Amino acid sequence: MLKKLIQFTNIKLNVIAYHIGYDISYISKWANNTSQPTKKHIERINDTLSSIFAEEIIHKDYAYLFLKEFNIHEPLPTKDIQRFLHTQINNLLNNAYYCSHENFSHSQSNNDIILNSTTIVGRTNIYEFFCHKLAPIINKITPKLEIFITMDILTLLQQKKFFSFLDCCNLTDRQIDIHIGCNLSTLANSNEKLIYSLYKFLNKYFYVNFYIYEDKFFNNSNIFLVKNAFAIQYSLHLDKSIDICTFINNEKIINEIQKRISDTFFNSPIILQPKKEIILNSFHPFFYLNDELSIQVRHFF
Repeated sequence: MLKKLIQFTNIKLNVIAYHIGYDISYISKWANNTSQPTKKHIERINDTLSSIFAEEIIHKDYAYLFLKEFNIHEPLPTKDIQRFLHTQINNLLNNAYYCSHENFSHSQSNNDIILNSTTIVGRTNIYEFFCHKLAPIINKITPKLEIFITMDILTLLQQKKFFSFLDCCNLTDRQIDIHIGCNLSTLANSNEKLIYSLYKFLNKYFYVNFYIYEDKFFNNSNIFLVKNAFAIQYSLHLDKSIDICTFINNEKIINEIQKRISDTFFNSPIILQPKKEIILNSFHPFFYLNDELSIQVRHFF
C-alpha cells in the first residue's frame, strides 16, 4: 500500500524521509516489504505519511482519481477535503500494516488468554485489539455466542474494517446471534451500493443470525457486548470510527450493562430477523441467484 501511494502521488522518497525522520533506505524497505516499522511507532508514522500524501493529492488535484484508484466509495466532501483524504489514507495504511505484520504471535493458547479491564486509544490499536485479543476469547464461548452492538450497521459497513474481527473468529461450529441497530433515516436515504453491501455482508456471514433493530432508543449507547463474557464502551471519531474504547470484564458491571442493553433491544422494533422457513400462502416467490447474493421478490395477490 505504501508503494502504491508513492507511485500514485509520484512523491520523492527523500521528501517522505525528511518528514517522518527516517533514512531513505528504511522507506525503500517498507515499500518493498522487506522490513516493517515497529508497532510502537507505526501510528505516528502512518499519521505523518497520510498528511504528506493527502497534501500532495490536493496539490495535484488527484482527489477524485484517488477515490477511483483505491476503490473508495465514499463521496468527496465539499469542505475539509484534506482531512477526509488524511483519514482515508491512514485507514489504508493501518489496514495494510496489520494485514502484513508477522511479528504478532498467534501461538498463545486460548486457555491462557486473560484480559483485565483496560482502555485502548487509537483506531490502529483498537483494530489490533479486536482481531487479536478479543477473537481468541470469543472462540472459547460455547455452545451459543450472543453479541449486542448498539451502532448503526450501515455506518459500520462504510467503515469496512469494523467487522474484520469476525474473520478472525471461528464462527461456524455453534449458534451465533448478533443483535445490532439500524438508523431508519440512513436506510431510507441509502444508495444502491450501500444496500447491496448490506446484502453482501449478510450473505458472507450466512451462518450468523443477524437481528437488526430500529436504533432510536439506543443509538448513543456506544456499547459492544458479548453476553456473559465482556463489554466494550467506545467513543467515536468524526468519521464514525472507534477512537477510544474501554474493555470491561467485571462480572457485576457486565450483568448490569447486559440487562439494560438486552431490555432496550428487545423493546425496540425489529427490522430484520432470520427465518427458518417462509410461508408461501400469500405470494409467489421468485428467486434471482448469483455467486454472491440471493434476492427474493414477492408478488402479492
